[in-house]
Amino acid sequence: MRKTLVLIKNDFFRAGISAAIKEISRSELIVEATRWSDASSNLRQSDFRLLIADMDLQSENNLSCLRKVRDLYPKLKIILIMDNDKPAAIHYLKKGVNGLLSRKMSKEEFHKAFKAVLNGATYASESINNAILNEISGMNQISILSPREAQVSEFLIKGLRTSEICCKLNLAPSTVSTMKTSVYRKMKVTNVIELISKLAVQ
Repeated sequence: MRKTLVLIKNDFFRAGISAAIKEISRSELIVEATRWSDASSNLRQSDFRLLIADMDLQSENNLSCLRKVRDLYPKLKIILIMDNDKPAAIHYLKKGVNGLLSRKMSKEEFHKAFKAVLNGATYASESINNAILNEISGMNQISILSPREAQVSEFLIKGLRTSEICCKLNLAPSTVSTMKTSVYRKMKVTNVIELISKLAVQ
């Protein structure tokens, strides 16, 4: 059975997220929690494919708990709901989250993020993505990439798949894959989350 754990303190918000999940996946078993201690207990007792958590980004305890969850359950997908707070968002990206959503998201965007993350992609709300992209736009770090590699890195940060980048740039899949490998090598990262984190903190 497919299971999602929803960790949200606010009752009304939690009910809304649970209802939105049911619209996408009627057979989904949704377990709700309001505290990390309850969420940790639930994770120990059963296998979940996704954790959705509304986070206070100023809390060091949240970072610590998130780190423990990621270490204990490396296959668990994690979506965080947050304010448009770029510096705090970067800390969470470093901890290996799969999706970042603004509290101001629409139901349609939640559906899109839910499906994308469960399909293996990374996702960030446009407002969060734009904040990160604006921060890196003038960086010296990006100058080590060729113009085409810089384009590919920008699309990667936005969460596009290789096939989508091929269409955007009118390039063959093998060419995009080669550029992607080159971007990772030059930036000394191994995945998109590390790429976003490294560029955003320069």
